[in-house]
Amino acid sequence: MITLEPLFAVALIVGAIHAHSFRLDAVLNGSVYTDGIPSSGVVLLAVMLLSLQAFVQRVPFDMSEAETELMEGPLVEYSGPKLALFKYAQMVKLVTYNALFVALFVPWGSALPLPFAWPLFWLKVLVLVLLVTAVAATHARYRIDQAIRYFATLLCVSFVALVLATYGY
Repeated sequence: MITLEPLFAVALIVGAIHAHSFRLDAVLNGSVYTDGIPSSGVVLLAVMLLSLQAFVQRVPFDMSEAETELMEGPLVEYSGPKLALFKYAQMVKLVTYNALFVALFVPWGSALPLPFAWPLFWLKVLVLVLLVTAVAATHARYRIDQAIRYFATLLCVSFVALVLATYGY
């Protein structure tokens, strides 16, 4: 996870540069990309879309789950309600990261009145959750070295997006 958090931080910083404010509500309220997505936003959109699977720790980036399968890790000791709490936490993480992605990169329709904006927002989140689930169902798990190489590439590309954003692109 330590290789992923800088990607999310760079996405928020680029959004803050475009919003001309470091307030999180100004970055996530949909005003950053309403006039069109600048080139740094397009690059970062691709980076975040490619890393979303890893943020929610789904296949092919669920190395922690592979470790527990091989070494009888911490989740083996749990069953019943305690295991359900871990599973619910993973589901909440899936919805939360997808909602943040939608709020930052897919704000279209957020200016609609409340009875229309709220279902539209959750429809976009649902589509993204289904996309993440489809990728998880159709891909094999990466090895740790493959995943770290993948994350390093995405981090380099996200820094390019940060440089583009600072120059106004």
